[in-house]
Amino acid sequence: MSPRAAARLVTLGFQEVYDYEGGKLDWLGAGLPREGEDAGKLTVGDVARPNIPTAHLGDGAYSVLKLMARGDWPQAVVVDEAGVLLGRLRKSRLSEAPNDLVEVLMDEGPSTARANEDLSETTKGMVEGGVNFLLVSTPEGFPLGLLFREDARARLDAVGRTIAASDRRSGSINPVVERHTGLCSTLIASLDR
Repeated sequence: MSPRAAARLVTLGFQEVYDYEGGKLDWLGAGLPREGEDAGKLTVGDVARPNIPTAHLGDGAYSVLKLMARGDWPQAVVVDEAGVLLGRLRKSRLSEAPNDLVEVLMDEGPSTARANEDLSETTKGMVEGGVNFLLVSTPEGFPLGLLFREDARARLDAVGRTIAASDRRSGSINPVVERHTGLCSTLIASLDR
């Protein structure tokens, strides 16, 4: 659709027309601004903490530990020269071998989430899998941040309370909001077990 839309805009007289080859899903997966009916949907990118500490293969573990300590990060990422994610570094592993290079200490090919993934569903998967942290990256593999399960829970809990209060005040329930509230309540109940 994008190439055809761009061609049509040119025929309508627009001078600067660009075809975003990655498409809408690539755009949203990179955590870029969104509009429309899904703009209000809570996503992984809304809650992930940005600016995760970054290291390169030849860096020493001790220097990465110092970076992680600045923000009390439990993990850091290893990237190549272009900034593409290669691996994950766990604070506990670095602490055990502070004189080693990160290349030998990193977990290669870690699982990642995209910024546009539904926060409720992703958090549910984290709970079921016993995962406390999840790396967030663009479809091209550039790190965007780290999703903390505790942050996701807090945001879902806050949204659930806000929606419930709004419904009580208005006396009406929107079916889409009701579904989201139900997901939040179910997730929070499962976290409390």
